[in-house]
Amino acid sequence: MELAQAGGKKTKRPVQVEDGNWAWTEGDLIIETVGRFKGQSAPVVVFCEIDFEELSQTNARKLFVGMTRGQMKVELVISERAAALLSANPN
Repeated sequence: MELAQAGGKKTKRPVQVEDGNWAWTEGDLIIETVGRFKGQSAPVVVFCEIDFEELSQTNARKLFVGMTRGQMKVELVISERAAALLSANPN
């Protein structure tokens, strides 16, 4: 969330300001948590840092939210452990 640039583009991300509230930096690429991105969408979503030790209902919900935000394309960056858990659970 602290990445100022990615792929040569400035990132737009929430930062806490002096009064304790949140503001957005200026940039072309939005960086956001899954929880804060709920209800939003974008043409392309890169869902990063997917890693969990068990496929709990909470983890499944986060995956659903993240994977349904992309309008045209979704890319996943997932650990081998999480990928194996998803492969083992076809539901």
